[in-house]
Amino acid sequence: MKVIKLILFAIFAPFIIGCSGEKTNAVSDQLNAIINEYQEHEGYNDSIYPLGLFTAEYYKQEADFSQGLMDKLQDIDRVQLTETEGISLDLLPYVLQETIDYYKYERYLNPLLSDAGFHSSLPYMVRPLTSYKKVKNYLNKLNAIPGYVDQHLVNLREGLKKGVSQPRVIFNGYETTYNDHIVDDYSKSYFYSPFMNLPSDMSDKQKDSVIVAAKEAIEASVIPQFKKIRQFFDSEYLPGTRTSIGVSETPGGEEYYQNRINYYTTSTSYSADDIHNIGLGEVERLKAQMEEIIEEVEFEGSFPEFLSFLRSDPQFYAKTPEELLMKARDMAKRADEQLPRFFKTLPRKP
Repeated sequence: MKVIKLILFAIFAPFIIGCSGEKTNAVSDQLNAIINEYQEHEGYNDSIYPLGLFTAEYYKQEADFSQGLMDKLQDIDRVQLTETEGISLDLLPYVLQETIDYYKYERYLNPLLSDAGFHSSLPYMVRPLTSYKKVKNYLNKLNAIPGYVDQHLVNLREGLKKGVSQPRVIFNGYETTYNDHIVDDYSKSYFYSPFMNLPSDMSDKQKDSVIVAAKEAIEASVIPQFKKIRQFFDSEYLPGTRTSIGVSETPGGEEYYQNRINYYTTSTSYSADDIHNIGLGEVERLKAQMEEIIEEVEFEGSFPEFLSFLRSDPQFYAKTPEELLMKARDMAKRADEQLPRFFKTLPRKP
């Protein structure tokens, strides 16, 4: 959830932080105090949980904190705010509500996708180690993997009990996400690769000590955990996960689906049927435009044949890297021309 919070904050920060640069009054100060409380909030100690905290208690704590800020925002008098502050007053509840809903709908019980999962995110922490400090931090993360895995397995087991899981059909070939990290030799582990090029300013004694620690971490904390994950998926999760497809067939699924519609459309005006009908209408509109183009270019053939022509004819493919870059720039510039139709304020830098 801290990752989600950081991503959302990165998106909305230019608006939220913008409050501090304008003339303020008591109401502005009240809003800024709430924003600062949000920005400075730390849900857990990174030194204790270097890979994060994922317990139900943590998510409840974060939801309660967010609800507390939501309650404070209700007391803000919008009339006394500037335009930028008004935007912040709209955006912050949007971010806070997502944290509340994440706990309400128990999404932490289902940390898996067909192409991602709690365990498949671990390789992303494998990066070049450019300082002794980064070496120590990386070792701490490797040694934190057992606790990280245990937290998620608790959640996944609870999810299976409650029927909150992913469809079994999406897991075809999923075994590579954990089997690839089960090796006989620690030095062949992907997680060991950063230790093969330690910072040059480290002493030989430090390097020797780090290599020993790396071997111990991978043999004790990495490989056994991926074996545990394999055992869990093979014997518990895959046999126990649901055979249905849609999230609406899970407990509270229809309400959650509507919640996701509201979140991604930033509106409460659409139902699932509305979204579906909009899609059908767009397909019909685009097909009509394409048929006009087919007639305009005097293409002789059916609509499917025209699609095949677009996908296969060499004239539609760049032949050199330079040509590809030129075409991409051309499309980007044409898109830039349309941006003022949809956005009031445009970025100052390209």
